[in-house]
Amino acid sequence: MLFFFTGVFMLMAVGLMSICTGVLSHVWEPYMLIFKWKLIFEHGGEIFELWRTPPVDLYIKIYLFNVTNAAQYLKGEAEKMSFEEVGPYVYRELLSHENITFYDNGTLYTRPSHPLVFQEHLSEGHKEEDLFYLPNIALLSIAHVASKHNYLIRLPLNLLIRQTKNLPLEKQTARQFMFGYETTLTTLGNTFLPNWISFNKVGLIDRVCINLPIPL
Repeated sequence: MLFFFTGVFMLMAVGLMSICTGVLSHVWEPYMLIFKWKLIFEHGGEIFELWRTPPVDLYIKIYLFNVTNAAQYLKGEAEKMSFEEVGPYVYRELLSHENITFYDNGTLYTRPSHPLVFQEHLSEGHKEEDLFYLPNIALLSIAHVASKHNYLIRLPLNLLIRQTKNLPLEKQTARQFMFGYETTLTTLGNTFLPNWISFNKVGLIDRVCINLPIPL
C-alpha cells in the first residue's frame, strides 16, 4: 500500500514539475533567451569574436603565364607570343576586422584586414623571386586610363612612355607582378597627374590587399 501511494505521489510531482516547466517555457522562452545571449554583438561575445577573426583557412592559388619569346616578339621577329604556365603560387588570406568602434546609435566602424601570406610549402617549389617575362601592368593600366581621354591628354602620356622607355613586356619577379613595384612611369604619373593616376605601383593582386574602412 505504501508503495502505491509513493508511486502516486511521484507521478503527481512529475506532473506538477512538467506543468511548471511548460508554463515557465511559455513565459520566459528559454530558447530565445539563449539565442539572444549568443547573438549579442559586443566585445567578448561569441558571434562578435567569430566575425572579428573568422576561423577560416582561405587560400588563393595563382598561376602566371611567362612569355617565352618576349625578346623576339618585341623585336618583331615573332608574330605571336608563346606562353608557359607557371605555378601555383599559393597565398593564405588572413581575415580580420581592425580598429572596431561602436557608436551610441547602434552602428559600428571597422577596418577590414586581409593580408596575403605566401605559403612556400604549398607552392610546389615555386618562389616569389622566380623571374619571368610578364606584361607591364603599370604601362597597361596607365594606357587604359589615358584611352578614355582625348588626344591632347594622350599625347603627353605617350611622350612620357617613350621617354621612360617602358615596354609592354618586361622581366619581373613573381612577387613584383602580383603585388607591384615602383617604376619611373608610375612615379611621374602619380606626381604630375594625381587626379588620374593615384597609385605609385600596380600589381595583379595588390588592390586586393588594400584595407579600406567601411561603416556597417
